[in-house]
Amino acid sequence: MKEAVKGYHIFLSKSWLKWAIYIPYPIVLIGMVYILNRYLTFFQYICIGMVCGMIVAVEIMVDTYVLMGIASKNTNRLEYLKTSTKGLPLLKKVLAMDAVRRFLSITVILAGAYLVIGTDPTGTSNVTPAQCFICIVITDLLVELAFLLTRLFLNVWINLLTVYILWGIAFLEGFIILYKISLLPILLVMVLCAGVIAAGRTLILKRAGESYYDG
Repeated sequence: MKEAVKGYHIFLSKSWLKWAIYIPYPIVLIGMVYILNRYLTFFQYICIGMVCGMIVAVEIMVDTYVLMGIASKNTNRLEYLKTSTKGLPLLKKVLAMDAVRRFLSITVILAGAYLVIGTDPTGTSNVTPAQCFICIVITDLLVELAFLLTRLFLNVWINLLTVYILWGIAFLEGFIILYKISLLPILLVMVLCAGVIAAGRTLILKRAGESYYDG
């Protein structure tokens, strides 16, 4: 675990990211929900939709500094991995750590949003734990789908366009609270999310393996 965390931090090319993604990031977004819920709107679906959209936007932009373009044919992000036989095993751990960190961040933020909304001024909340959980998984799925595209290119404009499109889709998650969520859709989204994560990881490792021969 220690090696995975250390390796992951190597990919954080900006030093401020090493602390910003762990503390200010969740606190700011949970605080945003608190302000929205208490002072600007009592519509819970707007609060949930806004925070889901912001998570997607932040995660995609953070990846700009972490793994953007790592599966591109023209990337130089893999060069230093070739200097050691531990290069590919380290990359596997970094990718796993990246996925775990992101899921935990999304979970903390949306669980915090759920708690904030649950203590709203009206004393009621329409958000159930099942609805909160499926929002967590769908948000993670949207981000992972974005990475299947953005990690193939080194153009930051592709990231920005992806943020623009997926932010709107993520915002629609707020309307989930209007429906009763059963176990089946949660399981289906979890399986789909796991499949997308596995596909993205396989793509990057395939590119990394090919780069050894290219070199």
